[in-house]
Amino acid sequence: LSVFDNGKVNKIAYYTSNYSVGDSIVGVFDQNTSTFRVYYNGQVRELETMIGQTAFKNFTTGDNILAYLNYDNHFKIFYHQQVIDIGDTAPVDYKAGSNTVAYIDGYTQLFKVFHKGVTYTLENVPPASFTVADDIVSYVDVNGNFKIFYMGQMYKVTSFEPTSYQAEDKIVVYIDKTNFNVFYKGVVTLLENYVPEKYQKDFNCLAYVDRNGYLKAFYDGELKKIYDEKINSFELTRNVLRFDTGLNDQHFFSNGKVINH
Repeated sequence: LSVFDNGKVNKIAYYTSNYSVGDSIVGVFDQNTSTFRVYYNGQVRELETMIGQTAFKNFTTGDNILAYLNYDNHFKIFYHQQVIDIGDTAPVDYKAGSNTVAYIDGYTQLFKVFHKGVTYTLENVPPASFTVADDIVSYVDVNGNFKIFYMGQMYKVTSFEPTSYQAEDKIVVYIDKTNFNVFYKGVVTLLENYVPEKYQKDFNCLAYVDRNGYLKAFYDGELKKIYDEKINSFELTRNVLRFDTGLNDQHFFSNGKVINH
C-alpha cells in the first residue's frame, strides 16, 4: 500500500488487504509483518505488533483521527500524534469523523464521544442510532429524541424521531415528515416543506433541484437559487457545484459565484 501525498510517494505496507483512509490519515495492517500502522503528516508510525495475526479489521478513520481495537481488546484513539487508551473493553459500536469518535462503552453501555481530546458522556444508555461527521455526532436517543452534539455543545433538534437523517462533513440533513431541513454550525434551517427528489451534500454545501426544476444550494449557512434556468443534471464535489442547462452548456458554482463555461 502506497500513499501519494504532497508530491511524494510513501510505501506504508508491503502486503495488506485491510486499510482505512481519511482526508489526512491512513490506518493499515501489514500482514507481512503483523503490524498495525498509521500514516499521518507524511510519517509512518507503528502502533501495534500482533504476532501471528493474519488479519486485522477492527479500526476506522475519520478525516484526521484513527480509532481501533487492539489485540487485547484495548480501545484506542490516535489523534494529533498521540495514542489515547480509552479502555480495556471493546465498544459495542464506534464511528469516526473529523476530530471526533462516538462510541458505546462495552462495559457501562454509556454513549460517549471523544472530541478534540476531551471525552463527553452523551447518554446513559445506547442510542437507537447514530452517525458521525466533522465535529458532529447526530443521533436518536432511546426515547426517540433527535439530538446533535456539535463542537462540545448539545442540541435537542426534535422531540420525535426524524424520518431519516444523514451527517456528512459539516452538515446534517434530516427529514421530519415532509420537511427538508439542514443543521449547520448550531443552526437549523427549514429548506422546503417537501423532500426534493434529487439532492447531494458535501463539505459545507447541500445542492438540490426544487419542484420547479431549478437548482438551489445551501452554502455556508445561506440558501441560494443558483441559476434562473432549469437544469438537466448537477454534481457536487466539496464546495464546487457543476451543472448543465443544455447540450454541452456547463456551468460551475464556486465560492458563492456562478462561473459560465
